[in-house]
Amino acid sequence: MVAIGFRRIQSAAVLKADPLASDQALALASAPGGCPGNRYPIFVELEASTVAGFQRGGFCAVEFILPGKPGRWRATGEIVAAVGTQKSQGSVVVPAGLGLELLGLALTSEVLVAPEPTALVSEPAPPVESAADPQEPEPEFDASQMVIEISDAVAMLRDLLGRDVEGQASSVLADKIGPHDVVACYCDDDGEVIFAIAFDKAGAARIGGALTMLPVDSLDDAIKGKGALTGEPMENAKEVLNIMSALFHEAESPHVVLAETVLGADLADAAGGELQALLDNKVWSLSLKIDIEDYGMAEVFLAAK
Repeated sequence: MVAIGFRRIQSAAVLKADPLASDQALALASAPGGCPGNRYPIFVELEASTVAGFQRGGFCAVEFILPGKPGRWRATGEIVAAVGTQKSQGSVVVPAGLGLELLGLALTSEVLVAPEPTALVSEPAPPVESAADPQEPEPEFDASQMVIEISDAVAMLRDLLGRDVEGQASSVLADKIGPHDVVACYCDDDGEVIFAIAFDKAGAARIGGALTMLPVDSLDDAIKGKGALTGEPMENAKEVLNIMSALFHEAESPHVVLAETVLGADLADAAGGELQALLDNKVWSLSLKIDIEDYGMAEVFLAAK
């Protein structure tokens, strides 16, 4: 039954749900600023009358909010189940809604409907700037003034993984990034590296595994292996690192995108040496460890210059 193994988006969080053609779904899933969904499942609660407008095998774009977080999310996926009326599955109540296998996920402010037509009127002339009243230049970003708390990072991961996450201060990655730890660098619109996030190897496996609910036993084997993390856990960890750029946006930083993800062993050559320079001369940092429900501990480190 569709509710088992699906992350649920409750109806109160859903802003809109639009049917899509397959080519539209693929275009939205690959739009800049998003990340591939790797077809992990979500269940979107909808009114029964709305569900009737969708069919299994079709495609859908859903916009929704995460309680307590600014902005909105867009999920694009293939419809694998349409539940038209509330059902009971043992002790689980399944409301009306859609089961989707995600093609893509993005934090976005885009509107997915056509803009309203505007009247044909003459455009006013642009204002003439007075020499005595020049425009104020935008203040430069100062990372030392940035505020991201442990609770902010934990809340994002809790919402993204769809399970309980607890966090507390830790200095493990602040003291040393190991050769098999995973490090992401984020660039502003000018291509300058200004942020970094690191997961320890075990943490990357557990966070990546929790994202698509991989068996815990298989993750334990990957963690104990002598080599670097590979396969779906690694790809999922990169996906989470991509989405976590939203943490910096919420802290009123410049717009940034994930530029590169590397292993700790390759830090010196990453981003032309800029990533290592950032970590060596960071202006701000946050180091924590998290406990993911059913999956265990992960070390997480954020830094800015």
